Amino acid sequence: MQGPCGAVLRAAGVEMVIERELLARVGARVLEDAAYVAAVPARAQRLDAVAWGARGVRLAFDGPFSGCCELWAPRAVTHLLAATMLGMDDPCAEADELGIEALCETVSILCGDLLTELAGSDPVFDLRAPDVHERFTVRPEGGSAVEAWFLVDGQPLLLRAWLTQRAAEAA
Repeated sequence: MQGPCGAVLRAAGVEMVIERELLARVGARVLEDAAYVAAVPARAQRLDAVAWGARGVRLAFDGPFSGCCELWAPRAVTHLLAATMLGMDDPCAEADELGIEALCETVSILCGDLLTELAGSDPVFDLRAPDVHERFTVRPEGGSAVEAWFLVDGQPLLLRAWLTQRAAEAA
């Protein structure tokens, strides 16, 4: 369920929340500190996924609670991430591949930081390898989700996170 301030998941009297503000704060910090790009918070975008040309990476996690983090960005942003994080010279023949590699690294850092903010540093989570998606996906059923939009070099970037129903049942 999407609340006014973030995603709320309720089951068996337990409430778990990913606040939109928390996701935006963690996202901006990681994009600036780890990816070396200025991430300006933006309003939600209504984009044609095909015209946007974004590619996404999804990282699932499991532990005391489970869910996913996703990061979606157009090719120009993935190339920028590759240049800033991996030292890629633009243009280069491997730009698309390195851009996805940088997007995967960024979502891994984002997810780890978000989980630390939500659960502290003691719980152990199993982070799976990020999956690459060419088509914008709908959020899964039976969970709670929240989104944070940014502008990076004038291009929209979307960070999404959600907890699955299993997360509330396990708590």
